[in-house]
Amino acid sequence: MPSDQSSKMKKLILQDEFASLPAIVPQGPIAILGLGGGTCARLMLDLWPSLKLEGWELDEILIDKAREYLGLADLEKSTQNGGFLRVHIGDALSPSAIVPGGFSGIVVDLFSSGKVLPQLQEVCLFFHHDFISL
Repeated sequence: MPSDQSSKMKKLILQDEFASLPAIVPQGPIAILGLGGGTCARLMLDLWPSLKLEGWELDEILIDKAREYLGLADLEKSTQNGGFLRVHIGDALSPSAIVPGGFSGIVVDLFSSGKVLPQLQEVCLFFHHDFISL
């Protein structure tokens, strides 16, 4: 398979994973850690319009540009089914990056220099910060 087809296939597989998360977790808010331009949030809200999404992004300029050019601002408005994306600018791994009751699911898209962050390799990270509602 040529590399461009391989790249497209990997993208489709990742999108399939994002899209299937709401079907396998309890009802409740879903966190997107590493919101970027909002691709994951858009896909999830298109397929699950009643989702409550909480997205964190460290780069405020990226959020501003995504609102201006990529339609992120539209995702921040409530859908007809009551779903929405709430954008948080800040460190997704800080203890303040939580919501009351925790999250029913978490999408993690955090990398640095093309590598998984070392903090994400610690099993207790998400339980320690009360990210997940159990």
